[in-house]
Amino acid sequence: MVSEKALGIDLGTTNSGMALIEGDDVQMLQNNEGEPLTPSVVSFDDDGDPVVGRRAENRAPANPDRTIRTIKRHIGTGDGVEIDGESYDPAEISAEILRKLKADAESYLGEEVTRAVVTVPAYFTADQKKATRRAAELAGFDEITLLNEPTAAAIAHGYDAGLDEETLVVYDFGGGTLDVSVLEIADDTFTILTTSGDNHLGGTDFDEAIVEHVADRIEGDRGIDVLAADELRANLRSLGESAKIDLSTAAETELIEPLLGQVDGEIVDVEETLTRDTFESITEDLRERALAPLEQALDDADRTTRDVDTVLLVGGSTRMPAIQERVADYTGVDPELTFEPDKIVAKGAALYAEKSGAVEEQYACTCGETFDAREAFQNHVDDAHGAADHAEKVEERGEITVKSIVTRSLGTRVKDGSFNVLIEKGTPITEATGTKYYTTTRDDQTIMAIDVFQGEHETARENEKLDEFTLTGIPEAPAGDPTIEVTFRIDDDGILHVTAEDIDGDAEGSLTVEQNVTGTSPDDGSDTAQVGS
Repeated sequence: MVSEKALGIDLGTTNSGMALIEGDDVQMLQNNEGEPLTPSVVSFDDDGDPVVGRRAENRAPANPDRTIRTIKRHIGTGDGVEIDGESYDPAEISAEILRKLKADAESYLGEEVTRAVVTVPAYFTADQKKATRRAAELAGFDEITLLNEPTAAAIAHGYDAGLDEETLVVYDFGGGTLDVSVLEIADDTFTILTTSGDNHLGGTDFDEAIVEHVADRIEGDRGIDVLAADELRANLRSLGESAKIDLSTAAETELIEPLLGQVDGEIVDVEETLTRDTFESITEDLRERALAPLEQALDDADRTTRDVDTVLLVGGSTRMPAIQERVADYTGVDPELTFEPDKIVAKGAALYAEKSGAVEEQYACTCGETFDAREAFQNHVDDAHGAADHAEKVEERGEITVKSIVTRSLGTRVKDGSFNVLIEKGTPITEATGTKYYTTTRDDQTIMAIDVFQGEHETARENEKLDEFTLTGIPEAPAGDPTIEVTFRIDDDGILHVTAEDIDGDAEGSLTVEQNVTGTSPDDGSDTAQVGS
C-alpha cells in the first residue's frame, strides 16, 4: 500500500531527522535503531555496500578512508568521493541517507512512502537545489517539495505558539551550516524578507578547533603528530564533539582516552581538562563569523534590531552558551531556544506537507451540503432538488501560506552605465517577472552583452554583479533598429532566469543565475567532501 502521508525530512549536514503528522500532532519518527536523529554519515563495507547512520558512524574510526561525512556541504558541486575506484557524486551519497530515512519510515507505517518535503538552506543555489531534488528521486520519492530550513522552523514555532503577527529572526546553526532568515508572520502567512548564511560554518568546525587544540598539546609534549594518522584523528574528533556538548552545560570537561591509537608502535592516550573559557577562547574567530550573516540578513531586510520581536534559535550548535550570548547581545532580544532545536526543522517540514499548498475543489449546494466532486454534487441536485444548478464552487487552501519576496532589485546595465531595474526589491516571488526592450548603439552591431546586477544604486557597477552572457547573431542594421526583448523571471525556488531575444530576428540567448536571489548566497569555499578525516 502507498501511504497518503508526506514525510517531513531535515537532511542535515551532521544529523538528519524525519517527522509525520499523526492525528492533530506532529511527531519525530525514530529510525530503526530507536533514535530520532540519524547521523548523516555513509560508510562502505568490504563488499562495497553502503552503511548509513549510526552503524556508519561506529565504523568510522576503523574505516576512515571508506567513511563520508558532511556531504551536504558539497551537494550541487563537482566535488565527489572515490571508493574502490568508483566515483560517487554528493547527490548519490545524500540519496543513501534519504533512502534509509524512507525505509525506516515505511517500516514504522507499514506502507510505502512516496511523498516528501525535504528542507534545504535558504540560500542554496539552483545547482544545490537540483542536486538535493535528484538525491530524493534516487532515494525513491515520487513527489518532492523543497522547503527552506528557517521557514520550516518558523512554521513549527508559529504553530506551537499560535502567533498572530510578529517579525521573526530564525538563527539556524547546525552541524555544518549557518542559515539566518528574517520573516514576517501574519495570520498563518509566512513572508520571507531575506536570508543569509555560511554553508562552511557549523558545529563540526568547533569540534575541529578542539581537535587541533588537543593535537597541538600532544605534539608539544610528546612530539607526536596525531593529525597525520586518520584513525587517531577520527577518535579525537569523537572526543572533541563530546567535549563541546559537555561544555554547553558544564564549566569544564575531561577528555580521557587511554587508547587513542598508535603511532610507530607507541600507544597514544589523552587525559586532560578542557574549560569552557579555553573552548571559547580557541573558537572566538568562529563566533565572529557566526554573527556576520545575522547582520547581513537584517540589513538586506531593511530592518534593525529594534524591529525584531522574536529570535528563534534552531540547530544543535545554538546550544553553546557563547552563541546564545552573542546573538542576544547583538539583537537586544533574549532568544528563544526551542526544547529540541535539532528537531524543529523536520517538524516544520511535516506541518508544511500536511497544511499548505494543496487546493481542494468543493461544490457547495444552496441547501448547505458540500461535495468534493462535481458528479456527486450533480447527483445530489438531481435527487434532492431537481434543479439545473445549485452550486457554488469553493476552493479550500491549506492553513499555512509561505511567501518569498525579492530582497534586492534586479536589473541590467545600459550604455551610460546606469542600472536599469527589471524586478524591483520587495516584489513577491509569485509576481517576479519583468520585461524591457533595448536596442543597439552602433551601426551593424551583431552582439550585445547582457549583464545581471542586484542592488539599489543608480549606477550599475556600484551594485553586485551576479552574472552575464552575450547575445549573438543580431542582424546587421542601423543603430537603434533592432528590438531586443530582455526578460527576468524568478521561479518558485527563488532562482533567476534571464532571456534575451531579437524579436525581429533569430538571435536569442538565456542564462540561469546560480544564486538564490531571494537571499544572500555565501561563498562556497574550496573544501572537498570529507572522507574519513
